[in-house]
Amino acid sequence: MNYKEISDLLKKKLKLYKIFIQGIEKNIEITAIGNIFQNKKTIIKQQLIYQPLMPYFEKKIIHAVKIKTYSILEWKKNLNKFTHYK
Repeated sequence: MNYKEISDLLKKKLKLYKIFIQGIEKNIEITAIGNIFQNKKTIIKQQLIYQPLMPYFEKKIIHAVKIKTYSILEWKKNLNKFTHYK
């Protein structure tokens, strides 16, 4: 699977500040950072990520996604907790 393609798609569609994608085969974990997530409920944040990825699910390129989202402010305030993303 081409994680760069997925990363570029989400970054462009959602105007993300940063995105990290990792995974094994068809199961991926996405950490997305952008102001689009500020003051949004968790379900809305997940829908924002899932919507552009639907073609990947339909073609069975992606099977499962674990999603973590942060506003830029949340990310910067807690950056010391996210050392594995540096």
